Amino acid sequence: MAFLAWVHLRLRYFFALPLLGCLLALAGATLAQRRGWLRAGWPGLALALLGGLALAGTLAVLVGGEPVSQRFVTSQLWQNYVHGVATSPGRPHIAYAGLRPTAGSMARHFPLAAFQALARPWLGESAAPRYLLAGLENLLLLGLLGLAAGALARGRAGRLPPTLALALLLYCLVLAGLSGLSTPNLGTLHRYRAILLPWLLWLLLQNDYARRGLRRIGLAE
Repeated sequence: MAFLAWVHLRLRYFFALPLLGCLLALAGATLAQRRGWLRAGWPGLALALLGGLALAGTLAVLVGGEPVSQRFVTSQLWQNYVHGVATSPGRPHIAYAGLRPTAGSMARHFPLAAFQALARPWLGESAAPRYLLAGLENLLLLGLLGLAAGALARGRAGRLPPTLALALLLYCLVLAGLSGLSTPNLGTLHRYRAILLPWLLWLLLQNDYARRGLRRIGLAE
């Protein structure tokens, strides 16, 4: 995972920073579990990982200075969003009503941006072949998300350690939100989303129902 974080950094630094933060949070939560400071269970692990990610972000700002400051990141997200909207006339794209170049506005739109990054373009949103293929991919992805949610609700989430699963989920959501906010052009968004898809798909295919299906087609033992 550390090697992949380095690869992400070589591609684009804001792809790597959430991953590095989640890795540090994962290491801290794992250490706390082994020392007996943190009880097993999803709520406690989630809070520990969020706290670790916040601490890692604070340290990054203190050490990294302006390139990772809140003001700089917010301005970059806004500039990319404005440019993406301006260069996407007549093509399917994302537009956020009321989005402003402030941290508060970005935070309010973050959940919607994460969903848009995973779900757009909708199937049938455009008749262009590339959008149809992307829509089919998104439909499959949403189906896997629903299957994983159902498996989790029934206690069939699989054997992946909860700490690792939560860290990966947190990373995917953070990166999806950042991509959805900064990349309204759906073609570009689809390419950027490829960075998080291997992690997300690996996570979604860990549950018992998905693995049963993979075994039936000979892709799992």
